[in-house]
Amino acid sequence: MDILNIENLTGILTEKNSQKNEKMRRLSLSRKLPFSEHREEKFSR
Repeated sequence: MDILNIENLTGILTEKNSQKNEKMRRLSLSRKLPFSEHREEKFSR
């Protein structure tokens, strides 16, 4: 495998990981926040 392919693959993997981390972070945030605050935050993005 050439270096470009490896870089593309790792880029895709890290992208997926960061998306998963973001989901987990949002889940833990939503547990801590009151529901109305969480809903407003979702709409503001």
